[in-house]
Amino acid sequence: MSGISFADFKKTAKAIIDKHFVDVARLIADRKYQTTEGETFLFPSTLLFTQTETHYALELIGAMRKQQLLQVKEQRVGSLNQVVNNFPTDEETFYLFSTEDDRPTNILTRFTACNLTCDYPDDTLEHRFPGVRAIFDSKSSLLGISNQTTHLPLNTERLRSIMLDNCMLAGRSGNVVRPKFANFFYACSIEAHREEVAADLAKIAPVHNERVVGVQIASPQHSAAMRAAAGFATLYLQGARETTVTAFIEKHSEIVEKIFDAERVYYQPTLPWKEGNPDSEEISIQPDVLLRTKGGDWKIVEFKLPLLDKKSLTASDHSRRRLNLSVGDGVAQLGNYEEYFTFPQNVAAAQEVLKELPGVPELVLVVGSDENYNLEEVRQATRMSRPFNLIDYDTLMRLYLAATS
Repeated sequence: MSGISFADFKKTAKAIIDKHFVDVARLIADRKYQTTEGETFLFPSTLLFTQTETHYALELIGAMRKQQLLQVKEQRVGSLNQVVNNFPTDEETFYLFSTEDDRPTNILTRFTACNLTCDYPDDTLEHRFPGVRAIFDSKSSLLGISNQTTHLPLNTERLRSIMLDNCMLAGRSGNVVRPKFANFFYACSIEAHREEVAADLAKIAPVHNERVVGVQIASPQHSAAMRAAAGFATLYLQGARETTVTAFIEKHSEIVEKIFDAERVYYQPTLPWKEGNPDSEEISIQPDVLLRTKGGDWKIVEFKLPLLDKKSLTASDHSRRRLNLSVGDGVAQLGNYEEYFTFPQNVAAAQEVLKELPGVPELVLVVGSDENYNLEEVRQATRMSRPFNLIDYDTLMRLYLAATS
């Protein structure tokens, strides 16, 4: 008999996850699960389903102060190792944990409140994610100092099923470190059956006065902002779709509000073209984010991917330096938005939608990461471009953490 289909996996898992959070809400309402003074419950915002060549997976991501319906997203990724470790693997990859002789196992492998990282003498992990130790201080100790140039936390390909509950992971390839905080992660082989999935997930049922799976607790030492940033990094470091990233940002609006000192934020507003567009099929623009700062300035923020497979956001040498095609697409979108606001009828139409008069917006493109953003190369590539700001995802995360510290 063949294993569970991806559609049935999603249906089975979502029903169990939904019931889980109904039970959680009841426990909290009955005061059978409480925080201490100064602590706050943090609930996930996103349920992300992933289909790989060998496994199906789900992950609870986010850190919200109020429990809401989970936003369901899905993606397809080549391998489970890439989902868990944030890096593609090869035959030379060194794993911190692996099955003996790389043999498959049929048991559920579960890690709870574990720190599956190494201590890096060059502080590359702290640089990538400032304050990361605030997340795992209370967990098991580091796995020692890594002398391996390339290593990943877990070899998951041979596991029948795996569960990561409140765990911190970090892999390294060359000089690049990619952290991952797993609030709750579960994956099973595509050969598993529905009953097996249901039995595995039944293990997360909340128990009176015990820590609840999927619910984090923020304290002054483990701030809510740090947990939200960790969820944000989890998404962009596994190369999630733009729509998944922007949906997460909208759910965690405090990220945009803090970074840009925003007073009003509009997510994906549809603003009609009324004049100045020769393309009759383009009847509106829809920027990812349009905001007004507390100082009265307007900004458009467009999100593209971190482009983890690119070594640089630019191409060619100094004299011919230009932005990569995918980055250039984002710049072209910003140029279109800028042109829209040069026509009075468009501004009037935008005012009708927003219920306030927008000013000429500053343009911001979020793309790339620490791994491929080079300030001087970007400066050279944009010498003849219209003025705009280019921010990479890691810098965006650090700006958020700095604004909330």
